[in-house]
Amino acid sequence: MNKFKCVLLGILLVSFQMKGVAQSSFFQKVNSFKSSITKSVSKLTTKHKVASDSSVAKTVTPTPAPLADTVVVKKDTELVKKVKKVKEPKQVDSSYVKYDVKKAMVKFKNQFHKTWKKTLVDFTHNETYLLGGMNLSKQNVDVGDYHSNFNYDLTDYNKDAYKPGYFIGYRVDGKFKEKHNYSFSMSLNKIASGTNYQSTSTLSPFLGTFSKFKADEQFFTLSMAAHYRKLLVFGDTVKRKFYVVAGPSLDTRLSGQSADNMVNANYHRMILRGDIGLEFDNQSLYTFFVHYKQGLSSFTKTPIKTNLNTLEIGMMIKASDLF
Repeated sequence: MNKFKCVLLGILLVSFQMKGVAQSSFFQKVNSFKSSITKSVSKLTTKHKVASDSSVAKTVTPTPAPLADTVVVKKDTELVKKVKKVKEPKQVDSSYVKYDVKKAMVKFKNQFHKTWKKTLVDFTHNETYLLGGMNLSKQNVDVGDYHSNFNYDLTDYNKDAYKPGYFIGYRVDGKFKEKHNYSFSMSLNKIASGTNYQSTSTLSPFLGTFSKFKADEQFFTLSMAAHYRKLLVFGDTVKRKFYVVAGPSLDTRLSGQSADNMVNANYHRMILRGDIGLEFDNQSLYTFFVHYKQGLSSFTKTPIKTNLNTLEIGMMIKASDLF
């Protein structure tokens, strides 16, 4: 009995040892399989992470801000940007503009000086004279169909005569291209004119002749004239010279209008006249002249037509003889 118990106890011990060995080998195989699976999973995860990081890096690459009219197109899972080029206006540097304008002005100034010098070369033998004298003036007035609220009795105003005034100024005489005598003059004129009304109205037997327009008789003007002087071969031209002069003159009214004419501003500011005259040069000591100025344009506005005619009688001497 005791032998049987010992055998049975030995069998149990042996079985337990074999069972432990089997279990340990089984768990070792399971653990190795588990570690291999873990390694493969970690490798796959690492590859996936690297792939995802690279794709994100490609798509999140910093790019400049899109310009106007930018179109984004998705093609083959990649973002392709197509940018339309916009033509921007060409900007010019302000310093370049200033320099360019300055250069153009300097060029124009130089060309003008060259042309002016070439022109002045032809004007020689210039002499400056001081002049003065008296003038006799008259206005020829055609009222036309002018209407106003005023009526003027022409018994007191219709003076068909020349009235005296005076003028002072200076003049420059010279020769153009050594052949043609010329003169430029400027003078201040005090004009007192008579009036000749060529169109009048009447209401007989109650009223005589009257007019709805009354011409101003006093003026203060600035006159500028350019004359061509032709030498007349008469007698001894060394001692005494006679000239015929002709040319235009422009008179600018400096004085105001009368109160009646200011209502409709009847008078123009300027008047163009044509001059013709005779001059006598006595051995270059003095020059005596007579000029007649015929009005070419109306001194008054339409429908009134006024021609201002003036006869000038004066004398001039060289400024170098006085100063």
